[in-house]
Amino acid sequence: MKSPLRRLRADSPLLKVLPIANVLGKLVMLFSLTLVFPLGVSLLAQDAADMHFILAMMGSFLAGALLWLGTRYFEREL
Repeated sequence: MKSPLRRLRADSPLLKVLPIANVLGKLVMLFSLTLVFPLGVSLLAQDAADMHFILAMMGSFLAGALLWLGTRYFEREL
């Protein structure tokens, strides 16, 4: 499948930033998965912070997924 931004010139500064955004999206999704451990501790301790961990995990995963999906055509070696 061709890139939706194929009309960009080869020397466009945007083409240098988009692969970095692709990696950043993947890192944000990975970071959101690291909240599973604190969520487990919160559930074991039965404190009221469990919903906050779930919301933070879902929000950061969604942000990372949107960033990754928006730049998935620009994945390349950095």
